[in-house]
Amino acid sequence: MTIEERIDGRMVVVCQGKSLRYRQITERPEAKKKTPKVRKTRQTYVPPKDHPWRKFDIIRYKRKAPQTAVA
Repeated sequence: MTIEERIDGRMVVVCQGKSLRYRQITERPEAKKKTPKVRKTRQTYVPPKDHPWRKFDIIRYKRKAPQTAVA
C-alpha cells in the first residue's frame, strides 16, 4: 500500500496498482457509551411428575424394608 501526495495537493492511496477510495478524518469520533449487559438468571430444571427420574425415585423410596423374623 502506498500513499502518494500529488503536486496539486491531492492524496492518493494505491494498493496493488489500483487507486483506493478513502475519506480523510478531520477530528476524532466520539466513543460509544457502553451499557452494562444484563444477565438473565437461569431457572433450575424441574422434571415433570411423570418423568422417568421421578418414577425411579418413587419406586426406590417406596420399597418396603425387609422384615426380620422375630423368634
